[in-house]
Amino acid sequence: MAHQTGIGTSSSLESFLARAKSGSSIRAFRVDIENESLVLGGSSTPKSTWQSDYDSAILPLLSSPTQPCYLFFRLDSSNNLGFEWLFITFSPDEATSRDKMMYAATRAAVKRDFGGGLIRKELFATSVSDASYAGYTRYCASQAAPPPLTAHEEELERVKADEKVRGTTTSDRAQTLPGVSFPITDDVLDKLSSFRDSKIDFLQLSIDVSRELITLGGHAERLPPNGLSARVPNDRGMYHLYRYRHTHEGDHIKSIVFVYSINSNCPIKDRMLFSSCKNSLISAMETQLGLVVDRRLEIEDGSELGDEFIYDLVHPPHNVAKKQFNKPAGPQTRGPKRLVKR
Repeated sequence: MAHQTGIGTSSSLESFLARAKSGSSIRAFRVDIENESLVLGGSSTPKSTWQSDYDSAILPLLSSPTQPCYLFFRLDSSNNLGFEWLFITFSPDEATSRDKMMYAATRAAVKRDFGGGLIRKELFATSVSDASYAGYTRYCASQAAPPPLTAHEEELERVKADEKVRGTTTSDRAQTLPGVSFPITDDVLDKLSSFRDSKIDFLQLSIDVSRELITLGGHAERLPPNGLSARVPNDRGMYHLYRYRHTHEGDHIKSIVFVYSINSNCPIKDRMLFSSCKNSLISAMETQLGLVVDRRLEIEDGSELGDEFIYDLVHPPHNVAKKQFNKPAGPQTRGPKRLVKR
């Protein structure tokens, strides 16, 4: 099988891949690119658990620490397709630029041919240390660690720590996002952070008009696009943050849509407050929390909201029809034809 880079898979490697995926006789193997072809560079069999076998199976396959390669390591866990594997792209800093580019360009095709559903984790290593068991555990620890805090979040943590020393908590009073005139509650800040970190896909924010306070309206971990309309209230205003997960031209995309909904029957004061706070809220979310809104929408009710409507909002259809030129009409009245003598 040839890939877009022109590099094909040798018949011997294809047979080996089928055998490796069908049973438990292979613990690890190496794939190299030689003469514009993917070939088997070595393999090992299991001796004990995958943790015990890791270094003894992987490190001998890296006998040439300056040569890029692909490494597959079989774990002891499985899914409905078979045993799960760790896929390692080994691209040392000492390798030539040509080799690095060649292995990088072929990586996705190698993963696809092996079977992406069998690969549980991926690791990119630039040294033998990165590819070792210690390097793998460091990588797993870094993936499990919480994301770094923004400057605003660090400031909030300092405020909470100071108030604990004084015997109070931030729940005793409201917070304020820089740039937003109304204060917001702690649960709103927590849910905005959860939305930013993709822990939830839908979040509603409201305004307590009597207290002039931004409050939490509701949230959902996952919500299909056709479920949005039922979440839009008709008796009060609401801000909606929605992460639209969809496929466009073969790519899986996650777009953030901000919807401002308020019915025309709502009091004028409510409509003015929601309208005046909207832009500053979006700006504060983008600059302070790193929440970049891809599309904005204002509606009176949620009757139109659905998968097709949101898709067209995120990816507006292009009118490719060529507009025809209409010849202008002549004058309504024409005089008699004149004869010209020459």
